[in-house]
Amino acid sequence: MSPRRASSWIAIAVVAAIALVAAPSGVTLSDPTSATPTFTAPAVTTDTPLEFGLVVTDSQGLASAASTVTVTVGYALRTPVANAGEAIIAAPSGAVALNGSASADPDGRTLTYQWMQTGGPTVALTNPTTATPFFTAPATLEDVVLTFALVVTNSDAMASAPASVSVFVRVPAPEVGEIDNGCGCSSGGKTPSGTILMAGLPLLVILRRRRR
Repeated sequence: MSPRRASSWIAIAVVAAIALVAAPSGVTLSDPTSATPTFTAPAVTTDTPLEFGLVVTDSQGLASAASTVTVTVGYALRTPVANAGEAIIAAPSGAVALNGSASADPDGRTLTYQWMQTGGPTVALTNPTTATPFFTAPATLEDVVLTFALVVTNSDAMASAPASVSVFVRVPAPEVGEIDNGCGCSSGGKTPSGTILMAGLPLLVILRRRRR
């Protein structure tokens, strides 16, 4: 066989080769019979090496020896995400519970909580290092807004950005019967005695005219 013909045979064999890639457990290759398969790296808690094996077969059915390659999936520290919950409407002197239980760590690590008040009349938070602290709303005569921030920290000491929540303390509107216009009367449907006296005056005048 001349060198020229040998080179031609090798080229044909490479073109007709079939790749077979063996993946580690838990990893799925997009196409294990392709020369360039892809996969999604698994979530890991430490640097994790993954070993892949490759065998190619030519058009004559001859298989190569296995070749291996190691891909190391690095452990990346990701920050947790704090969630301070939805806005709350409360009554003066009412009990209020905050809720940060929707906070999460992308890698499932354990979280610790830290709440702090950032605005409004000062209140005393009970259990500010839990997911659900509580407090008593101020006894106010006008509407006020309290704001709070939550920061969560995972077991790798990675802290989240602060999440905030507002608590609206609203004074209830007075009932209709409680409105006093300063005239000694009310708008609750009660008829004052002065009105009854004025209504009887025309009748008294008519009776006097008849007697005459």
